This record gives sequence, structure tokens and C-alpha cells, in this order.
Amino acid sequence: MASIGQVGFADGAGLGAGGDGVGVILDADMNGIDGGDSLIDSELYPEAAGFSGQSYDVELGGVFSTVGNGNGAVATLITGGTTGGEPAIGSPFSIVPEPTSAVLGLLGFALIFRRRNSR
Repeated sequence: MASIGQVGFADGAGLGAGGDGVGVILDADMNGIDGGDSLIDSELYPEAAGFSGQSYDVELGGVFSTVGNGNGAVATLITGGTTGGEPAIGSPFSIVPEPTSAVLGLLGFALIFRRRNSR
């Protein structure tokens, strides 16, 4: 299995204005970004005025996220943004279901069984 030494890198104030962009670069030799690395993907963001708090969804064809879109975007309960009353809206990468009581019970039983057999 390959080791990923660094998943992300940021240099600047952040994203949010038109013309901002993101690049995904493979640093295969893990020596920092240099001319020998491979650009995997990149995306430029359009003008974001009027879309405060919304993520930009490249996967859906380059649109600002709306609640309930094709990627399951949700809104935060805490508000902020330009007016102070806007929620952040974005798509979760994946939602992991919470373990059921039965699974947790089986795990507890397995730990007790193991402890008893190790004595």
C-alpha cells in the first residue's frame, strides 16, 4: 500500500472569489511540489457574488451547491456569509451510517468473550 504523506496544501487567503482555483498534484517522490510532478486535475471558480456560503460543485457540471442537489448537499444550522444569515451549503463526500445497537452489542460481547478466554 502506498503512503500518502500529505493530503492537502494551502498557500493563500482561501477560495471564494471569481478566478480562484484548485489544483490536485501528484507528488510521487514526496519531495515537495516541483517541475517533475503530475497535475491530476484543476478547476477555476467563477465569480461567486450572489452565492455566499455555497460550495462549487464540479462533479455536477460546475454549479454552486443547492440543498438537495444531485450530490446530496445540505445546509448548516449556523449562519454567516455576506449577510450573516446565510447557511453554508455543501455536499458531503460520503455519509457513513451510524452503527446500530445490535452491532455495538456484538462488539461488546466479542470483547468480553476475548477477555475471558485470555485469562
